[in-house]
Amino acid sequence: STNYRSFSDTFSQTGNLDPSQRYRFRSPIPEPIIDPPSPSSSGIGQTINMITRLDFTIDWPLLKEDYYSQQNSALRKWFEVINFDLREQIKKEWIADMERLHISIPFFKWFPLFASNHGIKEVYS
Repeated sequence: STNYRSFSDTFSQTGNLDPSQRYRFRSPIPEPIIDPPSPSSSGIGQTINMITRLDFTIDWPLLKEDYYSQQNSALRKWFEVINFDLREQIKKEWIADMERLHISIPFFKWFPLFASNHGIKEVYS
């Protein structure tokens, strides 16, 4: 057993270990601990990676300005003749999506995708 001790003491004193590397010591020879590499882009998966803000609030003034803009007047007139209960449900879904994604989405940019996902045909006709 003094043979092992003297070997490790001698090995440590020679300075052959890389100080930036972590080692697992097993008598009598230390071996490096290899950290797994970071995942590549293919190893992360098919998701949208975005930085989210924990203090997110919906930018209502910006959305209101967009909703009531002249360029959206025809779309607004079309949307406002939809059944009131359905319209309110759509608004709730829109708000839920903005809160889930942590981004303010203009309504008329969001609605066509929502409509296609829910089988609403003849959008804006």
